[in-house]
Amino acid sequence: MKYFWLISGIVAADIKYTWNYPTIPDKVPEVNAAFVNAFDPQISNLTNGPPITFEKYGCNQVNEWALTFDDGPGPSTISVLDELKSRNLKATFFVKGQQAIRYPEILKRIFKEGHEIGIHTWSHPQLFTLKNSQVITEAMYTHQIIKDILGVSCKYFRPPFGSSDNRVRGVLELMGFVVVRWNRDTKDWSGPVLKANMDRWIAEPITHGSISLEHDLFPDAASQAPYAMNVLQKSKYALRTVSQCIGITPYGELNYKRALVANETIKPVTFPSIAVPTGVAFATTITWGVAHTKTATATVQAAKTSVNEIPSPAPAPTSYGKNYGTITQVPTFLFPLLALICL
Repeated sequence: MKYFWLISGIVAADIKYTWNYPTIPDKVPEVNAAFVNAFDPQISNLTNGPPITFEKYGCNQVNEWALTFDDGPGPSTISVLDELKSRNLKATFFVKGQQAIRYPEILKRIFKEGHEIGIHTWSHPQLFTLKNSQVITEAMYTHQIIKDILGVSCKYFRPPFGSSDNRVRGVLELMGFVVVRWNRDTKDWSGPVLKANMDRWIAEPITHGSISLEHDLFPDAASQAPYAMNVLQKSKYALRTVSQCIGITPYGELNYKRALVANETIKPVTFPSIAVPTGVAFATTITWGVAHTKTATATVQAAKTSVNEIPSPAPAPTSYGKNYGTITQVPTFLFPLLALICL
């Protein structure tokens, strides 16, 4: 049986097996048993946690400012990237998993141009309303799609709406994430108010380092980003990425600046899935946080959660081809033949 995936790879040409990702927008995914079981029981069974000190709200140095953008990637992200490139600036993007899987080519551009990437959940829920297993699932689906596309394991995590409680913070800390919040909310999502807020902040005495919150998913918010860049470049603040700002690397890999092929192009994923033979086990190495690496092995039909709630089956693997954005499917009629060969 150990040769099954090898032969499948020869037939389907450079297949990378990974998860079958959720397909319904803005809906909290069903609990992924393999993700939950990959972590120690203390995480999924945590009922409360002490106040956490690992959260970061601003830069360590008082004269530093980190630009951050939430909710993408999407078409409007392109204009933000163009502006950053024209000014030779770097920023940090907290991405939603369901956007990353739709626009992997934009995510790759963010990474390729030297910006940093963090996790902003899969479906953008209020995390304190979720069970621990759902929090883990939201984080890990997003972690995994970013790793599938870019090959890096994100350490940074930003809760949607900035909302969490001690229990959620405890879960995230035990998972190894560094929660990055903000102390400058431009409120660009609410209307054309970024200019007034930026003008007020720049006029104030510099007393602390800043991390500002902007959004790149929708045009009305993204169109305000150039003004913030302009006034900051003229100010006494030094613009930084989050890693420069807080002194913590953004990814678990030491050599994360992987060279991406310059002419590589990919298309948005359309969410097909492949058939999996009954009883075939699959494994994935889940890397997260600073140094946490475990292998979660589960069967497609027999996975159980370790928490006290309705078990959810482990998802069937999905094949990502060489481009990551193009799904390469193994013809189902080949599975009996491949199984016989492997015997």
